[in-house]
Amino acid sequence: MHHFWVAIRLVASSILGGAVVWIAGSYGVIRLPNSNTDVPLAVLEMSYSDFVTVMLTCVTVVLAAVGIGIGVVAAYTVRNLEEDAVTKVDEAVTARLAGIEDRVGQIAYGVGRNLNSADDLEEDMEDR
Repeated sequence: MHHFWVAIRLVASSILGGAVVWIAGSYGVIRLPNSNTDVPLAVLEMSYSDFVTVMLTCVTVVLAAVGIGIGVVAAYTVRNLEEDAVTKVDEAVTARLAGIEDRVGQIAYGVGRNLNSADDLEEDMEDR
């Protein structure tokens, strides 16, 4: 979010700077503080539509730079998300397999049950 506000400040300062240049250029001279003389500016033959075109071009260039920055950040973020997902899935599968191996051992080897007993056989048949 910090980069968003930096980009907004950059766009705002570009627009403000362009406005200052436009105002200074429209008067034709700049009067320096505490001075009796004027500093003439180069004649700026620019119409308002040309000024708007230049300003929109500046904003477009800044937005393109922001878009490229977001793309670079997204590329690194996707890679990190993929790595995190693989790690989480490996942990989940390992935990599930540990539980399945215990259950298979109980079923296959009769851990904790005596299957030769007639009582166990009758209880097993009743559960079904």
